[in-house]
Amino acid sequence: MNDYDELYEDNKELKRRLEILEAGNINRLTEAYRKIDKCTIKNYMASGVTLTIKNINKKNFTICDEFMIGDGLSDETIEAIKKDIKRAYDLKLPYIAKL
Repeated sequence: MNDYDELYEDNKELKRRLEILEAGNINRLTEAYRKIDKCTIKNYMASGVTLTIKNINKKNFTICDEFMIGDGLSDETIEAIKKDIKRAYDLKLPYIAKL
């Protein structure tokens, strides 16, 4: 591996770490919690929403490439996602409060 390849790999790793930090940002969690309600079947009839699922613990961390759910998310799915967002928020809050 030459110097250019090493720099490229280092840059890829730094971008991945930044993406992970941004995804777990408390502001992003708060915004997602508020906005997920807009993704209902009523609002996306004849359209859809796209999702990508990633595992942050692996270098190749895409589990599911972007896929579309036609007509939006069901009310049950939205409530389940909101519960998980709240759980993630609650896990981060003690660390932020210590600052």
